[in-house]
Amino acid sequence: MQLDARLYTFTAWCDYVEDHNAADLHFDTTVPAQVSLYGDYHPACTRREAFCGTASADLTPYQEAQDTQDATAQYAPVHHQHIGLKRPQAKFTLLSTDTEEFLHLIQTRGYGGATARVAATAASG
Repeated sequence: MQLDARLYTFTAWCDYVEDHNAADLHFDTTVPAQVSLYGDYHPACTRREAFCGTASADLTPYQEAQDTQDATAQYAPVHHQHIGLKRPQAKFTLLSTDTEEFLHLIQTRGYGGATARVAATAASG
C-alpha cells in the first residue's frame, strides 16, 4: 500500500469469516468506529470471538523521499506498523445464590419477562 507522508491512525478488526469469502458473518464492520453484532448475542459461540486495535504512525519523515522520488522509481521507503489487538468484548459467568428468592419475587410481584443488564468498566493502569 502506498501512502502519503503524513500522520495516520490505523484501525484493525479481526474476526472469523468463511474460507475464501471476506464477507462479514457476525459483525457489521462497515463503519470501523461503530462495529455492531448481527443477530442475537450467544455467549457460548466461540466463532464470534473478535479482536480490534488502533495505532498511530507518523510518516512525515518520509516527505523528502516522497518529494524527490522519480515517478518511475521502483524504490519507496518501507514502514512497518505494529497494531496490538485486544478483545472488544468480555465473557462473564454469573453465579447466583438467591435464585429461589428471585423466582419467588417474579411470581409474587408480577415481574414476568424480567431481564438483567450488566455494565462493566475496565480501568487501565
